[in-house]
Amino acid sequence: MLNFTVGPVMSNEDVLAVGGEQVPYFRTQEFSDIMLENERLMKEFVNAPNDAKAVFITGSGTASMEAVVMNVFTPNDKLLVIDGGSFGHRFTQLCDIHKIPYTAIRPAIGQGVKSEGELIISGTKGYVYVPAPWWKTDYFEVRYENQSDNKRFFYKLEGEGIRFEILSFIRQIENGAKFSYIGENTSRKMIEVVSDFYKGDFVRL
Repeated sequence: MLNFTVGPVMSNEDVLAVGGEQVPYFRTQEFSDIMLENERLMKEFVNAPNDAKAVFITGSGTASMEAVVMNVFTPNDKLLVIDGGSFGHRFTQLCDIHKIPYTAIRPAIGQGVKSEGELIISGTKGYVYVPAPWWKTDYFEVRYENQSDNKRFFYKLEGEGIRFEILSFIRQIENGAKFSYIGENTSRKMIEVVSDFYKGDFVRL
């Protein structure tokens, strides 16, 4: 079965099996327990306080979007909408229907993007340039407006891309040494960034 809700992807066999079971009647304790668990998990995922309430809408994604437009915004508001896909465009249509002023950002869609390309990370004083293929870093450059300040950094890469972090750690275990091309502070910071991201905290790169 092709699932267009989160896809298009093929539905998992476990999901198909659950779909073949009887639907619990909504006036039973079983149904209440399921909905209370759903609410608890939703609040946990979005890091909401314990006294917060989740609203479950028995409708489509468009119904949920329209409920937000109708109940949260008024003609006195001014929205900024990223019209970069079907749902973003649908949001602009709902704003038109309910007379909510908005400004739409319509990003250009990339054509023929390849993973073999170079990587550029912009900063306030310059940018970091990683040559192609960016995911298998042999070296990178920190570039400034004054080219004489540019710096190039080389690393012996024992793996591919980020997997070097794991391989470097394995080498330390095998050799009984603590030496690594990736410093301890760098490793700790990587862990902190990933942890903050999964907790829903703002992460600045």
